[in-house]
Amino acid sequence: APAPAGHRNTGSRFEECPAGTYSLGGPGVSTCTPCKANQEQPVPGQTSCSNCQAGYYSDPGNARCTKCGLETPQCLSACEKFEEQDLTYGAYSWPATPPGDVAEIACVY
Repeated sequence: APAPAGHRNTGSRFEECPAGTYSLGGPGVSTCTPCKANQEQPVPGQTSCSNCQAGYYSDPGNARCTKCGLETPQCLSACEKFEEQDLTYGAYSWPATPPGDVAEIACVY
């Protein structure tokens, strides 16, 4: 039987995906997909992750975003990369889930 949305098939039963991951369900789904960097999913058993709000960041698979500090490496490197590409300051984009959405970090100085 296909795994229900938000679950994975362990072989013997369907297991709810933990916070920080998601699953669309379906046949052959044996793993939950971790949220990408700068996304969060605090609730188990979900079908997507949401982008962190401006001034927050997360590492891949995190259940919740964390507020950027003045010296937060993830936030600082994001801004530096963006400035190299373009003279605009403030945000750097990551590939996001679902397709079409863009996760951004807003730099906080």
